[in-house]
Amino acid sequence: MATELAEFARTHAGWVLPLLCLSCLAVLVGLFSIQRRQLRALQTWEEERKRADQQRLEQSRAHLASEQAERDARLQREKQVQQSRQLMANAIATLQQLKRHSE
Repeated sequence: MATELAEFARTHAGWVLPLLCLSCLAVLVGLFSIQRRQLRALQTWEEERKRADQQRLEQSRAHLASEQAERDARLQREKQVQQSRQLMANAIATLQQLKRHSE
């Protein structure tokens, strides 16, 4: 069988060798095409991952900013309540002094 194949190759070397080379070239082109598609898919995946990471980061920043705004608003309300209490205490003290002086 091997000798028959070798004899066939010698007899038809004019077209067997170029056909074999073209077949190898076609396989290499196919493999190169597959590799390019895989590389493109990997790049697309990485871009999507980066966009998702960026979106998560922006959402996290927005959430932190919202929490900070809520804390600031709460502190402002507490400060206003404290000022109102102080004003009320001052008004009560003034009224008590006026009441004592009028007696």
